[in-house]
Amino acid sequence: MLAVHSVQYGGWFAWLRQAWRERRWRWDALADLDCVTAELARDIGLSASEMRIIAAKRPDATELLRPRLAALGIDYGRLGQTNPEILRDLARVCILCGRKRRCRHDLALPTNCANAATFDALRQQRATPAGLP
Repeated sequence: MLAVHSVQYGGWFAWLRQAWRERRWRWDALADLDCVTAELARDIGLSASEMRIIAAKRPDATELLRPRLAALGIDYGRLGQTNPEILRDLARVCILCGRKRRCRHDLALPTNCANAATFDALRQQRATPAGLP
């Protein structure tokens, strides 16, 4: 009976050791993925946490940006052509914003928007002779 017990113990122990190795391999793979994610985020000017949040959002997370720009008299397409980095930053802030419902009701009032300062700067630059869109 002792021999049977040791065989069962060896089988269970071997299974546990293998499960632990697989788990370690997964943890190492996730750690490598975190490093790659951090490098990619840094390359596009985001923090790794911002990139994870943005990746988890729905594709329509910036649906209100275009109508907000139109309500303020700023051409979305022209802004994307002349200043794509500004448009990307506006989209990033819009995606990370948690006040979509309020934004939907106040499209013409940028004071409630997290992008309000950028909108003000765009309107001021548009008012100058060599202004933006």
